[in-house]
Amino acid sequence: MGSNKKELRRLIKIYEKQIFCRKFPKKLCDYIFYELDGYAPWPYEVPEDEEFSRIGGMAASFFAGTLDMTMKEPLLLAEEHIVYLREIYGDAMREQIRLESRISAMEKELSDNGIHVISVYDEEQNGYVDKYYRFDDPEYLKLVDRFTAHVAQEELPFT
Repeated sequence: MGSNKKELRRLIKIYEKQIFCRKFPKKLCDYIFYELDGYAPWPYEVPEDEEFSRIGGMAASFFAGTLDMTMKEPLLLAEEHIVYLREIYGDAMREQIRLESRISAMEKELSDNGIHVISVYDEEQNGYVDKYYRFDDPEYLKLVDRFTAHVAQEELPFT
């Protein structure tokens, strides 16, 4: 579940009605929204039971008088969010590089074993799909002939 105000309000109402049997003060609700709204930005999700327990802990601390409710300045929060997004982006780029190198290694392994990978436009899927052919496959040889005939018809700019 992604933390959003609608879901947080629903969880707060459960605590108000069934557990604490009293309405939460606005100050506490504002602090819960401050802490948990956007707590798990895309692509991560926090389980509902974890949010539920965090709300319960905050409410218990608040009513006991031990909850530290200091809030950061919006500019500082925005800076932290930017740093966080940069870290997620960096993680995603490292993962992409790792996967691309793994794909290259797998394609090399296929090629070493006589299987060739060709990206072919598939009209049914509206995009390119990888097709695997053995070097002695007649369909592969037709594709190679079609490609070489197409290249031979084009004029190369440096000739």
